[in-house]
Amino acid sequence: NYNIPMQAGAEGISIAQDTVVFVKMKAQIKLGTMQNGTVTLNGFEQDMWCYAGEQVEVVALADLGYQLLQFEGADIFDGKLVVDGTKTIVALFESKPVAIVLSSTEQGNVYATVNGAPFAETSTYKIGDVVAINTNVNTIGYHFEGYMGSFCGSLANNLSTTYTIVPQD
Repeated sequence: NYNIPMQAGAEGISIAQDTVVFVKMKAQIKLGTMQNGTVTLNGFEQDMWCYAGEQVEVVALADLGYQLLQFEGADIFDGKLVVDGTKTIVALFESKPVAIVLSSTEQGNVYATVNGAPFAETSTYKIGDVVAINTNVNTIGYHFEGYMGSFCGSLANNLSTTYTIVPQD
């Protein structure tokens, strides 16, 4: 009951009052398991507790040779998450495209397949793709010496060899 004071000579009135208490919701933002990169929440690579309505900065850090494809588990806009409940965030990373260029000389030819399919210079490939390279000599008096190029893994100097695309490519 709540008593309202009245002026002298007036009768007092008694009013029943219920008390309602509101408490801001607290929620946990969790980091799921990621491959080929990591995620930070407000600059830290760990789960955190937040209040509803709080804004959390979400940053995806891709490993070398990879890029962010998308986030799952929460709506993240311009690197921000507005907390509205417990969430588990997972970032999906994909290989950056890798272009392969093969060239031959008059003295020999280079042929390739990628993952068993015919090689096409107009296609892009990705980390982990396996390139099978076959070389032949066309001109009498020449022999195969080796491969030259800007690849980062190891490539055997054989007429037939394979190469797996690595993140540094």
